[in-house]
Amino acid sequence: MKRIYLVLPLLLCLLLTGCKSQASLPHDPSPAPSLAESFQETPADDDLTVRLYFRYQDSAYLAAEERKIDLARSDAPEKAVVEALIDGPEAASVSLTSLFPPDTQVLSAARQEGTLFLTFNDALLSRYPGESGGTGNDEFILRRKLCMASLVNTLTECGLCTRVQVLVDRSADAVTSLRLPASFFRDTEDDTPLGPITRDESVLLTPYNTACQVLDAWMRRSHEELYQHLAATGDQGDMRPGQNQAYEQFDLSPALLSFTLSPGVVSHDGHRAVFSCDLVLHADGQDVMLPAFPLHLVSENGLWRIPYDHLTALFAAAN
Repeated sequence: MKRIYLVLPLLLCLLLTGCKSQASLPHDPSPAPSLAESFQETPADDDLTVRLYFRYQDSAYLAAEERKIDLARSDAPEKAVVEALIDGPEAASVSLTSLFPPDTQVLSAARQEGTLFLTFNDALLSRYPGESGGTGNDEFILRRKLCMASLVNTLTECGLCTRVQVLVDRSADAVTSLRLPASFFRDTEDDTPLGPITRDESVLLTPYNTACQVLDAWMRRSHEELYQHLAATGDQGDMRPGQNQAYEQFDLSPALLSFTLSPGVVSHDGHRAVFSCDLVLHADGQDVMLPAFPLHLVSENGLWRIPYDHLTALFAAAN
């Protein structure tokens, strides 16, 4: 029993000493590690599931492709994600196209707090095949706007940063800053260095933006665009009709003069969305007000579509 009493004070002394050492450590004023910082500690053989944004056909919008990124092939998850964006969409994603100029490479990725600093080679500033420049070239401007939007929206959505500072290694040129120049977006001689780029959801084919695109295509009588927004199958499993049959139905539809759209609601499983739309239609020589009509969308392969039977229900509502 005496031996036990001798050991207890020694244990108490050790415990008190340990607590004192811990308390005497300097306070770390830095914030808790962010989600992005936690990715850096991910084992090298882990995969990272991300949504990569690419251009949807020739539109002014981006659509997502879900991909597993092999982190073992890169020294940083941010760099691996950007390399996947540069490589472009998978072959199965026939509606999506890459947005980076040929031979673009990401050289390094470094993060300071919420800002991710990405350094590219100077191929980022080059033209696309067959492209002509000029400040009045809308496609030139749009393509580069979408390029940066695809980069920042992808990285911010998977939690790797809050904004992106793009740097370009132009070692062959006498430049004072590595930051992306203003001429990137406008094809001018303006080399004003640009600051960090933030997230832009206005160019994403979200459910709301897709619903607006459907109604806008109807209002402009763009049969081709409207057909592209049709779901492959309807709620009852019926297949989307062929183009000729669909175009005939589009021709018979009333004219859509204007519309307003509610923010909408997405189902818990993320596969359906419904909006309340107020429509002004012109049919049989008169204008018809159609308030609070439900517009339904379904998710197919990462893209939002309208079932054919729901679209024709909109057409018939004016009668």
